Amino acid sequence: MIVFRYLSREVLLTFSAVSAVLLVIIMSGRFIKYLAQAAQGVLDPGVLLMVMGYRIPGFFTVDFTFRSVSRHFAGLWTFVPR
Repeated sequence: MIVFRYLSREVLLTFSAVSAVLLVIIMSGRFIKYLAQAAQGVLDPGVLLMVMGYRIPGFFTVDFTFRSVSRHFAGLWTFVPR
């Protein structure tokens, strides 16, 4: 039981750290695009952070989907007999 708690804590910390890093990478790229639109006058500069806040759940959806698919393919390659 102690080992399970330790491993689950480590997995959760790693998962959270990777999610945070990927979220920052994805959001910074999107923020640059929104900032360019605001500089051109297409988007109101006052709503930049609000738009980014509304986009966070979509970023997590892409992040979790990508990681689950990549984990699936990594698992397939692990069990291929040689």
